[in-house]
Amino acid sequence: MIPRNLKAMLLLVLGAMSLISDGCAHSGSRVGGEGTSKTGTLRGKVMDENLRGIENVRVAISGTSEEQLTHADGSFLFARVPSGSYSVSARATGYVSTSRGGVLVDVGRVTFVELALKEVAVRMMRSQEVPADQAGVISGTVVDERDAPLMYAIAFDMNSTRAASTDAGGHFLLSNLPAGAYAIKVKLIGFATEIREGVQVVGRDTTKVVFKLKEQPVQMRIR
Repeated sequence: MIPRNLKAMLLLVLGAMSLISDGCAHSGSRVGGEGTSKTGTLRGKVMDENLRGIENVRVAISGTSEEQLTHADGSFLFARVPSGSYSVSARATGYVSTSRGGVLVDVGRVTFVELALKEVAVRMMRSQEVPADQAGVISGTVVDERDAPLMYAIAFDMNSTRAASTDAGGHFLLSNLPAGAYAIKVKLIGFATEIREGVQVVGRDTTKVVFKLKEQPVQMRIR
């Protein structure tokens, strides 16, 4: 026979253990529910008309501040994107910008999207051939505020259709220019456009000029 007082103590202990077990179960369920992330992943690739990946394309997601540059193979990846329907845009110097709407991102899933850009040919003015002894050259360099060279910047002669793109060293060349004064505009996505007027060109000579561009955040339109 178990003493009456001992039996009462056992019942109290068993009751307390049951309450603790129930509390832990409820607590674990609550934490698990709050910790679940309602996001997905958006992967994609930007290609040209020949289905080759394009590097350094700016890809943005509408309604967010998310923006990335594509890798060498044209690929990009956005992690932890809130579930929903988005418009994904792509733009790059020398190409016609494009976008794709209705891109659905589901919780815990990976969405893949492909974007194709059409190349824009930069036309050089050839209507007027300048005699070699009268032609000059503008040799330019484009850098950022830390003097790092900027690739893919476009330099325009504002009085004609002449244009040139910078290489990996930030250099561009405008050649076969008649002697005179020129206004040169340099622009690059993510940087403020700069215009330099009064750039003097002398026949059979090279005029050197440096453009230092100030970084400027790309403005996102919230729809």
